[in-house]
Amino acid sequence: MPRLFEGLAGDRLLSEVLADAGFRSISGLFAQLSELMEAARTTGGVCADATTLDLRVVLCGMAVQLIRIAERDPALWRRYGELTLRALRP
Repeated sequence: MPRLFEGLAGDRLLSEVLADAGFRSISGLFAQLSELMEAARTTGGVCADATTLDLRVVLCGMAVQLIRIAERDPALWRRYGELTLRALRP
């Protein structure tokens, strides 16, 4: 997740598509993230009650705000990736 966010800092188009409510063009990426979340749940790395919607709201919400404030620092984006992980951990 931190690496994803770091990459989004440098890829404005992808970050904007990710933040878009329509979100269809990167549904494959989100499917992969959902699979990773499910695997982490089985090992106790993610809250038992965390849902794909939770992941989407936290991840996309952070991306929207970083875009709106025109933040491009990869270190700051990575920080919010780490916060996303913390939000989903037990």
